[in-house]
Amino acid sequence: MKSFYRLSLAALFLVIGSLQLNAQVTTATVFGNVNDDKNTALPGVVIRAKHLPTGTVYGTTARENGSYNIYGLKPGGPYEVIASYAGKKTVELKGVNLELGQNLRLDFVMVETSLVTEEVLVLAKSDPIMTETKTGSAQTVATETIENLPTINRRFSDFSKLSPLFSGSDLSAAGKSSRYNNIQIDGTQYNDLFGLGSSGTPGGQLVQIPFPSTPFRNSR
Repeated sequence: MKSFYRLSLAALFLVIGSLQLNAQVTTATVFGNVNDDKNTALPGVVIRAKHLPTGTVYGTTARENGSYNIYGLKPGGPYEVIASYAGKKTVELKGVNLELGQNLRLDFVMVETSLVTEEVLVLAKSDPIMTETKTGSAQTVATETIENLPTINRRFSDFSKLSPLFSGSDLSAAGKSSRYNNIQIDGTQYNDLFGLGSSGTPGGQLVQIPFPSTPFRNSR
């Protein structure tokens, strides 16, 4: 009696296993080789399978030995399978239909074709922003703009917001520390030489304003 149960259970497991395997197969596969007219493998050939009723396109590229595989194709059809390669004549296979779980072999032979390209005209124009002396971003602010900028204590960081490279809250330019800045007044460096403060200007450690609180004016 025990042996009968064992045989029954084994048969049941086999039936369930076969049903699971059959239930997992819901697609089809296309595979094959791509060679030239001299029977030499052509790696890099693009193979596309288009399911015409839905417009879904499946694609792959031939491997070094010319072989290819396209998995997960929807059963049915018709499909249009196209193989294309630069310098070779495109090969089209129409009316391809696939059955559930089918592995369909489709081989391609690519022959030489004349490659015609249109004339390409390239025009180049020098950019006045990028020259031998100007190799990066730069911005010039007019005196009128500086004088009209609303500021309470005329802190240098207030004027830096006129450039998009500065955040406006401090002298951090392009995300870098203010200690990387080079501030010059009439060609003379006006930096925090010791790098002790966070403002990047002289007296930054003592929270001092490096410029007068009133605008510079020319005297005669």
